[in-house]
Amino acid sequence: MINRADYLDHVSDQAMAEIQGVAILRLGESSHRRAFVRTIIAAVEGYCVEVEKNLERKGYVRPRPGEKRNLTQHFEWAVKYQIAGLGWSRIGGLSGVNPSAVQKAVTDLLRFIGLPQRPIARGRPHGSKESTSVSIRRKLGRD
Repeated sequence: MINRADYLDHVSDQAMAEIQGVAILRLGESSHRRAFVRTIIAAVEGYCVEVEKNLERKGYVRPRPGEKRNLTQHFEWAVKYQIAGLGWSRIGGLSGVNPSAVQKAVTDLLRFIGLPQRPIARGRPHGSKESTSVSIRRKLGRD
């Protein structure tokens, strides 16, 4: 089950993507687009309250603060991030989850277990672009 914060992040991202996908709405000022998304989120929060009340009436027990419900999945994401070097978007895509949810889960887990987060490489990956001399030699057939 997804928590409210992750659900609201997902709805916010989806609403902004829908606005960006409509040419006429894209012309509006960015502050107006963000304000429109905030009104949508306010309505969705009311929906979340109603769903949570309904679940609790049916016996759902709310997790205690700080309790990890998807600990196994969060550890898998942490390994994919820390060891395999995958990015938030790639992990989210593989899991069908919003990348910001993956980032939050992994950073919270790493902080909780006291493991420093791997540094994020900046710039072009080493070896991703050849030097001019290598390119010329290759074109001349002199590898």
